Amino acid sequence: MDRELMENVYWSLGELRNFLVGETIESTGATSPSVMNIRHYLRLRSRDNTMLQSKLTRLGLSSLGRSQPHVVDTINRVMKILDMALGRPIADSPAVLTAEEAQELFAKRCMIFGGELNDYLYHARTRIMLTLPSEAVEDDHFIREMAIAGVNLFRINTAHDGPEVWRKMAAKIAEVNEHLPQNRRVRIYVDLAGPKIRTGSLKQTTAVMTAGAKGEKTQIELLPLSSGATTETAGASTLARIVVSNDFFEAARHAKKIALYTDGKKPRILSVLKSSSHTVLCEIDKKIEVRPGSRLEILKGKQWAETQPMAFSGLTQSVRLSVGDLILVTTEEQIGNLTEDDLPAVACSNASALSFVKVGDRVYLDDGKIALRVRSLRPEGLVCEVVSVTKAAVALKSEKGINFPDSSLEMPAITPEDRQNFESVVDFADIIGISFAQSADDIATLAEMLREKGRDDIGIVAKVETKKAVKNLPNILEALLEWPQSAIMIARGDLAIEAGFENLAWLQEEILDLAEAAHMPVILATQILESQMKSNIPSRAEVIDAGFAQRAECVMLNKGAFAMDTIKKLEYILEQMHQVYRKNIQLLGPCSAWHE
Repeated sequence: MDRELMENVYWSLGELRNFLVGETIESTGATSPSVMNIRHYLRLRSRDNTMLQSKLTRLGLSSLGRSQPHVVDTINRVMKILDMALGRPIADSPAVLTAEEAQELFAKRCMIFGGELNDYLYHARTRIMLTLPSEAVEDDHFIREMAIAGVNLFRINTAHDGPEVWRKMAAKIAEVNEHLPQNRRVRIYVDLAGPKIRTGSLKQTTAVMTAGAKGEKTQIELLPLSSGATTETAGASTLARIVVSNDFFEAARHAKKIALYTDGKKPRILSVLKSSSHTVLCEIDKKIEVRPGSRLEILKGKQWAETQPMAFSGLTQSVRLSVGDLILVTTEEQIGNLTEDDLPAVACSNASALSFVKVGDRVYLDDGKIALRVRSLRPEGLVCEVVSVTKAAVALKSEKGINFPDSSLEMPAITPEDRQNFESVVDFADIIGISFAQSADDIATLAEMLREKGRDDIGIVAKVETKKAVKNLPNILEALLEWPQSAIMIARGDLAIEAGFENLAWLQEEILDLAEAAHMPVILATQILESQMKSNIPSRAEVIDAGFAQRAECVMLNKGAFAMDTIKKLEYILEQMHQVYRKNIQLLGPCSAWHE
């Protein structure tokens, strides 16, 4: 073996160890081994160690690539091996914690997800969390069946439903737990919604109804005049509605196609889906306009039935955006309103957010479907240019997320509404998640709220979903380590928009590694087997993504029609992957892939 190479590597490791444990961090007074290990890991990653890693690999030694939970101890062990190989006395250097101690620290923190300590000490198993749908309170079997199938935690999202529904969900979970052994009891995870930043409500108009879009199926409801619906009341629905004469309505009930004529243009054909004594439901895949003077016709046998709309909902004053269009993002108007200079305006639900935005910043609407760039600032809002859309033109919709990836939004994660909801859930929650956690102060706020209630038994989860949260993650982790039970969630939906979809893959790896250095368990969330959940058929990319999820200690599934099948498939995928990997360590067990 190359003695010169070993001497060189030994010297490099000693220099690296001195750099990691130098006075600059050892004199800070930190007492927690996990906190100290985070700081060692951050210093390790502050410089390029790839050349040293290559030399270690040539010697058949640990390349430090798996050292996250016990950085200094790994270096010490490699140096001891080199001492023996070089035939000299073994130097003994104490570490903040050993690999065995780090494993136990991590296992204890993983108990935030339930189970027993040995489950995490000696076995690789990723827990499954399922978001509860509203219908769960009406189904006497849903929660029990999901728990038996493999769900370890149920998530209650306070952005939906209300205190009464949340309590009913918790009561059903408690009832299920009465019949489960202690180590199998499921836990309740409650998400505080955080500062909501969404588009405002759609503006209604009774002068013109615009509905539908080319290539998009849109449903339209016909109502008889005898129903009592009027121009004012027809819009009280999520469907576009047209009130027609009673005679025409009776003819429409037995029709297959209905033609709509407006302003002498080529007719739009509505397909009748189903009908009843009080409604006829139609569908169209093109844009339509209904205005005074429009005409509906039915060809029944050899006779035409004809009418003019008696009233219509004016469901949307549609705003369709294309690249190059200008739009005002404001807090004063609804979607569809026009400014004095004829700019369409979209409302932002959080007035304070706009005060942190600068000219040149990007703004994303509707999960990134519409990308804007701020061109100028006005007292009433931001004038933005559309820089990209997912297709030629995209319709602006209400209650869709708004993201400001370039803007540092100095807003507390816990809102007054969250504090009210906290009072409703603190009695039954096992874990409380902080949406849009961006600083250690956000963690301290929730910790203080829990202490005031005497509930230090409730775990805290910080959801990482902004660039600011990523930048502040070391401080957030240190704050979480002061709480008895804690974890982080990688909320990949908003994080992808904030950090850039192209950056998500490496970024989640970096977050997982830093969390491992902190002995902090991780929940991986957003779109895990989403197609499987909705259609019962997963995409290939989703299966690979679900396999990667074994790196995390918990995986969150959203609600969907095929929850049972999705849970079973996810359990199977994770079980397979845990035979091959434990976290980021490849397990070289026997491989049966090439044997019959």
